[in-house]
Amino acid sequence: MKIIAFCQTLDLKDLALSDTFSRISEFANIKEVKKLFIISLNSSGEQPKNIPNNVKIYSTKQKLKLFKLFELYKLVIPILVKNKINFCYVYMGNIFPIILSPLKLFFKFKIITWYGHLSKNILSLISLKYFTNIWLSSDDVYNIYNIKHFTNIGHGVDKKKFFSYNNYQKRSNSLVCVGRISKIKNINLLIESVYLLKKINNINLKLIIIGAPYLKDDHTYKDYLLELIKTLKLEKNIEFLGHLSLSQINNIYNKHKFYITACPGGLGKSGIEGIHSGCVPIIAEPKLSTFDYNDILKKHTICKRRSFDIYKNIYTLLTNDDLCMNILENLEPIKNNFTYNNLMNNVIDAYKTKYL
Repeated sequence: MKIIAFCQTLDLKDLALSDTFSRISEFANIKEVKKLFIISLNSSGEQPKNIPNNVKIYSTKQKLKLFKLFELYKLVIPILVKNKINFCYVYMGNIFPIILSPLKLFFKFKIITWYGHLSKNILSLISLKYFTNIWLSSDDVYNIYNIKHFTNIGHGVDKKKFFSYNNYQKRSNSLVCVGRISKIKNINLLIESVYLLKKINNINLKLIIIGAPYLKDDHTYKDYLLELIKTLKLEKNIEFLGHLSLSQINNIYNKHKFYITACPGGLGKSGIEGIHSGCVPIIAEPKLSTFDYNDILKKHTICKRRSFDIYKNIYTLLTNDDLCMNILENLEPIKNNFTYNNLMNNVIDAYKTKYL
């Protein structure tokens, strides 16, 4: 089996995408994969050094989009001519399947896209419905277009970067939220739940927010959050840390007991990373359908996306360490399932199930 994988960057220092190579290169460790070609749209930054023998890396160097497109074709076509490619793998890049479609007609490869986002737009609809053969994601809730070739295969985590090294009882009773600061994340509900803990139970809990705004609307939303914090007099309870490296995030997780999210879609990549780092998750996503989420986990870690329900969930866990330890034991199967190696094996299995 031969694969071409496309990505935005392989920069090992990129705060958002530094794990791209460690994720994609897991294809090379699968027995069926004889050759893996990785094509990156960005050649800047710190590039990977220890490349497996069956992996070949290419990067575009042009800055202008039109020139970059021609350069991309110039890189891909010789690979397709010299190799029988089974499929092209795309991670969160809906433009790639459309760009590849003319070549797909001639060289007869398939396109597999891993995409998990709840915002609808015409580009993702066209790309996923008409130019993608298999759409993969981490939860059924992401099938926003009700496409038949959607498959839930879960997420993956780099176990070398996210792991627990601190005893749970020694950690602080704090909440950690990780991800882009955006309205869809519903961070205001988390802040309100911290306020309810303070008002109803006189508990001063800390909420640590890791991430930063990207778009203009994101900055507007952060301004709203800062005003909300001021209004509720929670300046000492809420801490914004901005962008952090993966190792820094792992260290933060290991200092605190709880990972929390109110983002639609539930247990995303950061949540799996938090679990691997030994945190108890609090997930305000009642539609969550993650693999192996048994009754204990459903009852005690999932709640409705409302500040009072989140507050009740936090309070229950905050006041019951034995329950938290039980939850951590029940999370072990999820930790074992959601690794980069399993993720890429699931991609291969999805292809084999449909085409071999």
